[in-house]
Amino acid sequence: MLLLLTSLLKVHAAAQQYVGGLHASAGGALCARCADGGWLARLSGGDGAARAEALHLLLAARGMMSATEPEAAEGMAPLYEPALSACAALVEAAVGCPELVAAIFKLCGEMAEVYITQMPSDATARMYGLLLQVLQVYAPRAAAGVAAAAAGADEEAAYRHVNGLLKLLNKIMDQALIASMHDGPSSEAVFLGMEVVVPMVGPQLLAYPKLRLRYYELLSFMVDQYPARSAALPAELFSAMCSALETGSQVHTYRC
Repeated sequence: MLLLLTSLLKVHAAAQQYVGGLHASAGGALCARCADGGWLARLSGGDGAARAEALHLLLAARGMMSATEPEAAEGMAPLYEPALSACAALVEAAVGCPELVAAIFKLCGEMAEVYITQMPSDATARMYGLLLQVLQVYAPRAAAGVAAAAAGADEEAAYRHVNGLLKLLNKIMDQALIASMHDGPSSEAVFLGMEVVVPMVGPQLLAYPKLRLRYYELLSFMVDQYPARSAALPAELFSAMCSALETGSQVHTYRC
């Protein structure tokens, strides 16, 4: 029995070492591309090959992450942190492509959901800080991306922008509650995301049930956990939030 257990432990350790090598390869490829200014410029300019490659790299990183057990997250932190830093550069170039933005937010959200609470407190704080950095880069460009989609009558593209951001924010707030991190970079990330997303949620987007549910979950969380700060939001933002709530209560046309 002891020999069998020892054998299983060796296999498990070897498997985790192998997966770690795959993580390093996938994360390294993503980081290398995001350090290439020429490639980022092509991506920003809408180059199809660059966008396809970016999606492939993001999917590879998500696949490697899902293959790793949460208990091994602490050892993988040095691989995740550069990947999150790369996402900050990537989201800046990808803002004109809703599919890419959604893929970036999915990767960030899954990191928050699966691994952040498994890490030591110092690593958790760093990871939340990197998520905040991604949102800080995206924030000034988000409205422009959604406005461009709306101007082109591409409601689906606007939906992907906003729904992807809401998914990420909901995962951050869920894990912040689990980890009892009510202050610091986690709350700053959610508040920044709230400031970005509230002005973008209009009657057309509230007609999508999943988006509407995520939006109201976000608002409920902020009011419940941070009542004083929520009440002190800038007048314009507070007005937009109230208007969206009023509109949402009157929506009768539902979409998937």
